[in-house]
Amino acid sequence: MTSPYNVTLENGTTVEKTDFDWDSKTKGLVLSSFFYGYICTQLLGGWLGNRYGGAKIYMLGVSTTALLTLLTPPIANTSVYYLVFLRVIEGVFEGVTYPCMHSVWARWAPPSERSAMASLAFSGSYVGTVVALPVSGMLSKHCGWPSVFYVTGVVGLIWSVVWWYQVKDDPENDPRISESELTYLRDTLGNRKNENLARLVRLKQTSCSYMKIGLKADFGQEHYRKCEEESTMRLTMRKRGEKEKHTHPWGEFVKSMPVWAVVMAHFCENWGFYTLLTQLPTFMKDTLNFDLQKAGFLSSVPYLVMAIIMQFAGHLSDWLCNKKIMSTTNVRKLFNCTAFLSQTIFMMLASYLLTATGVVTCLVFAVGLGALAWPAFSVNHLDLAPQHASVLMGMSNTFATLPGIISPLISGYIVTNKSAEEWKVVFYIASTIYLIGAIFYCIFASAERQPWAVEKDEKGDKTEHAYTNNGLSVDKL
Repeated sequence: MTSPYNVTLENGTTVEKTDFDWDSKTKGLVLSSFFYGYICTQLLGGWLGNRYGGAKIYMLGVSTTALLTLLTPPIANTSVYYLVFLRVIEGVFEGVTYPCMHSVWARWAPPSERSAMASLAFSGSYVGTVVALPVSGMLSKHCGWPSVFYVTGVVGLIWSVVWWYQVKDDPENDPRISESELTYLRDTLGNRKNENLARLVRLKQTSCSYMKIGLKADFGQEHYRKCEEESTMRLTMRKRGEKEKHTHPWGEFVKSMPVWAVVMAHFCENWGFYTLLTQLPTFMKDTLNFDLQKAGFLSSVPYLVMAIIMQFAGHLSDWLCNKKIMSTTNVRKLFNCTAFLSQTIFMMLASYLLTATGVVTCLVFAVGLGALAWPAFSVNHLDLAPQHASVLMGMSNTFATLPGIISPLISGYIVTNKSAEEWKVVFYIASTIYLIGAIFYCIFASAERQPWAVEKDEKGDKTEHAYTNNGLSVDKL
């Protein structure tokens, strides 16, 4: 959009032209505008996902963003202010996606597989970056910059249709799930249906006393049985597909240092991510004199390495936890702090090794080893409070979105002359923030379920007192 390209005039003269002659501050505004909307719907997305189902809200967010992406080229040609407004609205709808993902995992991911499954899902962001950067460069060069938005918008819409048919909010609502899988998820996630009904049906009936048992069963009906002895019967069964409704302890969230450790880690990781995502192609073009296509390709290499390492990191994290080689808390701290300290060192080195080989090598290590952080802080919400995980993700991602707003603006104000010294300052800031994040997480992080999260799992189930008979208790059957 803002890169110069050659145009041949009618008289045969070739001149250099740009579609949008924006200065660095305007570019920073356009790049950061998406996050103004994105930050507003993080907590809302977590609440909506918990209340109405993460899969449905996720699909709504992605499909709407894809539609708005198709409108970007005509809007951009109208006014930069209209473009900024459009990007803000895109951010509003995209903001619900990450929190909703945790709503899905809270119902689908067993603790023993949590890191691996979440890492696989989150790596999709980086696979998308790997594909989008070089493809965008090629499309922009050969088909014009509007083609980038048209292609990505159509892909987003196609993906939304596939998601709608394949992904369900709860295992109980998935027609393709096997009974053994469903039982396994109920057992491991603490969501098992009450077995007292089956025990009651097997109860030998030797008397003619008639009783009525009112209960909420999977099929939602009242049942009548004959029973002999007198007992108090309390039966609890959740209705199939019924959404769990939790009261979120907001005050406890704010007072919890383990929650703030997750927030800090998420903020610090995203500072480096958004800095590189929005500025790396420009840095390679300004400092290393790469053309747009080459800069796009090389900028994607670190994210390819990251996506690959995330798969191994997730499985290794689960293995260490399941084998009890280390406590889950220490595994989370080890992975997160190793990632942040590695990023601190290699981001700093990248600012000094201002050669193509040196910069790409350092950034491959910095971004690639950053993959170790994702099986740590990104699933930490599920460790602390699985029933509140989507809201906690919304909370941490609210703060983690701030770098998307601040970093491009700061970079725009620092890099005014496109010099290597100015870019060094950008890398210094990212390195310092990673170091602070490593220290804070090491001190305050935890993977233990918090006292305020042991809420009403055991005592909050709906029960109904139906009949009193002093001689027998179903609980003892």
